[in-house]
Amino acid sequence: LFFLLLNIQLVLAALFGPRAIRFVTLPLQIAALLGIVAALASSEGFAGAMLAEGANAGASVMWNPAAWFVGVYRWIAGEERAIFATLAARGAFGGAGIIVLALVMYPLAYERCLKNVIASDGRRTGALQRGWATFAAKLLRPLLRTPLQRGLASFMLATLGRSHTHRFLIGIYAGIAFLLALPIAGRLFLEPTTEWRRYAWFAVPLGVVFWLVCGVRVALMMPVEPIANWVFRLTEPVDKRRMLATVVTVMAFVTCLPVAALFAGALLMLGEETLAGTVLLIVTLAGLCLIEMLTITMKTVPFTCTY
Repeated sequence: LFFLLLNIQLVLAALFGPRAIRFVTLPLQIAALLGIVAALASSEGFAGAMLAEGANAGASVMWNPAAWFVGVYRWIAGEERAIFATLAARGAFGGAGIIVLALVMYPLAYERCLKNVIASDGRRTGALQRGWATFAAKLLRPLLRTPLQRGLASFMLATLGRSHTHRFLIGIYAGIAFLLALPIAGRLFLEPTTEWRRYAWFAVPLGVVFWLVCGVRVALMMPVEPIANWVFRLTEPVDKRRMLATVVTVMAFVTCLPVAALFAGALLMLGEETLAGTVLLIVTLAGLCLIEMLTITMKTVPFTCTY
């Protein structure tokens, strides 16, 4: 899996340069997460098929890379069935082939990226990233009364929009929330007619909000440009209360408010107006309380402090 992801990026870098890697990074991460979930869900099925049907297990087993390495494991352990020898051979060939491909593609990708670095004049913010930051800043403008607050909000939103490091960090927390929600996520597709079903409409959004707020709070401690910290030390605002109010507003705007609105909107579509209003109120208030609690000790401008 490591070399598969590496080779996809090396091939794209060799053909299109480093910008192509940035373009596919997020889809690859999402695909890897979904692939892990799918592998965990299907592993019991194809393991049983291998034991019960042998070589007649079908293409879904015989050409499944996860099954290949089950075959490698069983073959090394001394298993004498023919299916495991076949799968082990495919696993060995696939593993060796993908490593050789990485060794071939790496110098090609390196040469292409080196030329790009020499020719480029620095990283530029894309139109989509600029549009997101501008639109979000305009939505928050009525809530932020001073130029300091509006400037800080724009800086935070622009950083979240263009910094892959910060998005990746928040994505890790979002992935944890997704995995923890899986055991009860199926209840969201049922009519919330019982307490057992209504429980999921509170537990899932509250869990998502908890992990998202924590992820954003950790990301705020990660400097976006460490070498420029001295500028913010010299110009650090003295009005900490307004700075914290801005941080709370932006965090709520990107975490608890959209999650609460999404789940409340889904309940409205199901005709559950009372439950929708309750979910919207509880999830929003719980998120705001958590944000306030986690920002009590915050004393520096987000994304500028030493980690």
